[in-house]
Amino acid sequence: MLVKNMALLGLVIFTSACTLLSDKPSDDKQPVYHDEIEPYISQWEESKQSLERLKVMEEDLSLLIKLVASQADIEALPEQLRSDVEKVTHKVKPQQSSSDIQPKPFIKLRTFLQRELATSYLDKFIRKYPQLNTVLSYQVEHLSNNENDYFVVLAGPFNTHSDAKKVCFVLHQINERCQLLTH
Repeated sequence: MLVKNMALLGLVIFTSACTLLSDKPSDDKQPVYHDEIEPYISQWEESKQSLERLKVMEEDLSLLIKLVASQADIEALPEQLRSDVEKVTHKVKPQQSSSDIQPKPFIKLRTFLQRELATSYLDKFIRKYPQLNTVLSYQVEHLSNNENDYFVVLAGPFNTHSDAKKVCFVLHQINERCQLLTH
């Protein structure tokens, strides 16, 4: 009887195992048709232009970061800006007749009511951007207007307005104010 019970128990286990093995999990995968993915394809095509614009913006931002990181060292500007920036050197020229003299452009950095504040600002500016000292010269100019005294911090003179504009552009890129003046 023990053999019969064992055989019966083995048969029950064998049949239950066979039924478990015969049950295959059903695949819910269905074929994907072109009509179903068409909206996603069109959305991708529309997004490609935006992604290209983002890529260009990222390149521009990396260029600006390089410029700020170099503290506007004109000699070490990134390749994209180096082509049209010229190093400006100033030398004393022989005196010309007053009819030949044309006003030289300057860049006004800041205006103060006290000479000490203007001088202090200029010292801080020179310490903050030592690379600019190789291409720029600075001065504090005293101006009077309707019994008011002003002290203007100037950079220059430059040979051309174009040179002054380029330097002012670089200063704007590093968040420094400037204004083009003819002195």
